[in-house]
This record gives sequence, C-alpha cells and structure tokens, in this order.
Amino acid sequence: MPSCSAPGCKNRSEKDRERGVTFHNLPAKNVKLAEKWLEQLRRDERLMPKKLENLYVCNEHFTDDCFKTEYRFELLGGNTRRRSLKKDAFPTIFQRKPLVKAEERKEVSYETFQFLKLFLSGGTVINFI
Repeated sequence: MPSCSAPGCKNRSEKDRERGVTFHNLPAKNVKLAEKWLEQLRRDERLMPKKLENLYVCNEHFTDDCFKTEYRFELLGGNTRRRSLKKDAFPTIFQRKPLVKAEERKEVSYETFQFLKLFLSGGTVINFI
C-alpha cells in the first residue's frame, strides 16, 4: 500500500484514491531524474523507505503539465485509477517553508529573545528597554 513520501503529506493509498489521488513511483532506473526527485523531497535519510522502489509521491505534488494528456481521464471527469507522468516529470509542489541560507540568518540577543517571548505570550512588558 503506497503512501506519499512528501514531507507533511498525509495522503495514503486506499482512502485517498477514492477522491482521485494517484501515487507515482520514484523513477529508480533514471538515476538523474531519481536524484532530482530526492533533491526536491528533502527528506531525512532516516525517514526514507529502505528500498527506493518503495518511495511514492502523490499527484498533489506535481503540476498539471507533468502528466500525459489522457482523454480517458478527461472524459471520466478525473476518476480513473491512474494518471501517467511524463518521463521527465518531478515533484515541485510542497507545503514547507523555504530554506534559510546561513548568511541570511540573523542572530538575536538573549535580551531580545526574552522580550519577544514575553510579548508573544501576552505578558506585561514594563521598562524593558
């Protein structure tokens, strides 16, 4: 039973197929494309399946132009069991924050951190600065 390997995605095989979710296997035979998939997924190695053949990503992480035009899919209103990816497709849609580069990180003083912590918790700020 496949489940989506994209970080934060909760799509699982049977219950989600009923609402039109399809699952697509990592293209393990195409090494360059497989590396691109893995780069896009940014998964911790400890959370990856033991065999990369067991890595699936659901259709919600691909743009519409990643899929082959299937008239059967369109005629049946998107309720077919499978949509085929184009041979060069890779996932690009994720719900995550962009990575912050080390040089873009800003150091915050301990005092500022404590002030923000108190302010955000709804505490009273008196003569802090």
